[in-house]
Amino acid sequence: MTSLQPTQRDARIALVTASLSVTGAFIGATCAASSVAIIAVIAGGVPALVSGGTPGLLAIAAGAGAFVGIICAPMLGWGLLREVPLGRVILVTALGTVGGAVIGEWARFLNPYAAIIPSVVAGAFAGFLLSGIALRIHARRM
Repeated sequence: MTSLQPTQRDARIALVTASLSVTGAFIGATCAASSVAIIAVIAGGVPALVSGGTPGLLAIAAGAGAFVGIICAPMLGWGLLREVPLGRVILVTALGTVGGAVIGEWARFLNPYAAIIPSVVAGAFAGFLLSGIALRIHARRM
């Protein structure tokens, strides 16, 4: 009969997963708000950041980014990137996410599913996922 009591290893796994979730929430919120800010500046210049509904949109984007980061950071961390240094994972996937969001918004006419998944969201997810896959491929070659 096996014991169901948590071991020290289980506690470490839970701590690392929780830490990845908290980090993912912070980085996800930062990436989402940064993406919206960059898109607003491209579309309307710096005054667009403080006018209209942009401040509210920044807050909504940050909340959505935090939610996605809570889920995706541990999944990517445990699933794909166990062999890549965490700092590199955070930097590269954050840049991929922001770049993908901005490109997705710019190329929204290419998205046949825009009514279901907004192009900026699809671009951010694609940038996040592709940068994570690229890191994993690069790590295997080394």
